[in-house]
Amino acid sequence: MLQRQSASALLEEAHRVWPEVAAETGIDPTQYTSHLLRTRAERSRHITVVLLRSLTERSLVFKLFTPVVPAEQFRKHLDAHRQAEALLRDASGADVVPLVWSDAERNLELTEYVEGQTAHDRLSLAQFGLDDRSDLLHACGRWAGYLHRAGATAPQPYDALPATRRVRKLARAVRNGTRKVARPRRFQGLCALSQRAARAAGGHPVVTTALHGDYHARNLILTERCAYGLDFSQRERGPAPMDLARFLTRPSPGLDGKAERTLDSGLDTRDLDAFFDGYGEDLRADPVFLHCLCLQVVRDWINFPAERVHRSPVQQSRLENRTGLFFALKKQGL
Repeated sequence: MLQRQSASALLEEAHRVWPEVAAETGIDPTQYTSHLLRTRAERSRHITVVLLRSLTERSLVFKLFTPVVPAEQFRKHLDAHRQAEALLRDASGADVVPLVWSDAERNLELTEYVEGQTAHDRLSLAQFGLDDRSDLLHACGRWAGYLHRAGATAPQPYDALPATRRVRKLARAVRNGTRKVARPRRFQGLCALSQRAARAAGGHPVVTTALHGDYHARNLILTERCAYGLDFSQRERGPAPMDLARFLTRPSPGLDGKAERTLDSGLDTRDLDAFFDGYGEDLRADPVFLHCLCLQVVRDWINFPAERVHRSPVQQSRLENRTGLFFALKKQGL
């Protein structure tokens, strides 16, 4: 389990490492002032993000990942970023945050600073009429569409068997008590739903393409003229619907938990229309997309603490969100 650290301790470590990075890259650290943008705790590591602001040079963002994962694992994350950067080089209105320098051994990353807000922050403003929600979701779908079309191969029959085996093994562990999950009976129903979706999707044509891998509204910066992807996962390629399923199961500011539950348990029909219009193809009824949605909910569900007393308010809210999506998927007739 991750040992939580305070933001001040994480920032202190970033300040300790930054002069070493500056020396290696030929940057004069005296030309920059540092500002902590955010810290984030994942299941196994902390991510510290520091803005390095300069009046004379380009501003930068320094990311420090602790504890360090094996270099080969971190390189996969960097390779996914570079792959997207190459694919989107000639795209109009879609790009990635430029990578300036990295060190896979020490899990360090330096990028250019893009002046803009994340799609998540702008969707929050849209709640108060300060931005246009449909335009924002259209931009999110458009960026994913650019990436997927640029890296696409010819459609191939979808292989649902590996995922089917994983879900079957997980359901068996929950049944025999070796794996504890929240709301086990409902989770068993979700596993059964996933298996039915797999049978429907198996053999269906699907495009394999470059993936973001962790696509959600916090990992896209929107400016007036361009959308910039960031924080790519370690998975470089896979079925295109995987990115869309992940985006549409991440809680979205404004309607999450308030709208009539649809495929993403938070976005209403107009939102889905805007997103898929931007993407360039409506996959709502696509069997592979529905299977990817089921798998994403399974992945999310197993990470919630099994006992209610151990779930934070945020985790409880997310569990309710995934439960709503489970019922919405059942209504699809799977």
